[in-house]
Amino acid sequence: MPTLDTGEDKDPIITREQVIQYLMAHPGFLDENPELLTFLTPPTYQSEEGGVVNMTRFMVDRLRKEVEKVQRQFGELVFSARDNLSAQAQVHEAVIQLLRSATIEELLSITCVDLQSVFDVDVVQLCLETDIGPREYLPEEHALSGMTFLKPGMVDAILGKHESIILGASGAAISQIFGEAAGLVGSYALVRLHLDHPHRNGLLAFGVRNPERFHERQATDLLEFLGAIMELCLDRCLQKTGK
Repeated sequence: MPTLDTGEDKDPIITREQVIQYLMAHPGFLDENPELLTFLTPPTYQSEEGGVVNMTRFMVDRLRKEVEKVQRQFGELVFSARDNLSAQAQVHEAVIQLLRSATIEELLSITCVDLQSVFDVDVVQLCLETDIGPREYLPEEHALSGMTFLKPGMVDAILGKHESIILGASGAAISQIFGEAAGLVGSYALVRLHLDHPHRNGLLAFGVRNPERFHERQATDLLEFLGAIMELCLDRCLQKTGK
């Protein structure tokens, strides 16, 4: 904040004329220090030049802007809270659906159909690393629907070795994950899965047309929780197949 320079070293006495001269020399002083308006008493009369009216209007405009800023921040906070509650409800419903699956076929159906509706996305894909042929891994043809098989090491190549979730709008591996539906994907969420029984990595992938739906500034704690549930359910179903 600029200070008054009176040329005196001790206990300077600032006169009315000095204040006027300083403010005239620094017309942006109040704009740079709006907190001073709280301590100032606005004039209640109008000068012939109309300066008082301008000063009062300045103070009113400043207060109105502050009120609008607070209202906007409050509105954003309410919207964020509602959005978080909606996301929690979606994840809770998804978890209940997943826990009901008893077979790999049921799990894939819930993943690709029910979760697509629950999260209002365009495509949901389950990916699993394997070094054997897909039909040897899941011989039933209908069980392959919604499951994409990746070469060992692909999950680390896509996510990075230390990342559990990535959110984005582009990527070279999109076609390998979403297959024929890759052209629909404007943004995506990829959740790492680590299966204990077959000791393999996998992915739970969500894709939407909207390129702004998923982005790196979003919180990922609910997706991490959903991924943990998916790991347990997928592990359980694969153990039943003996794979």
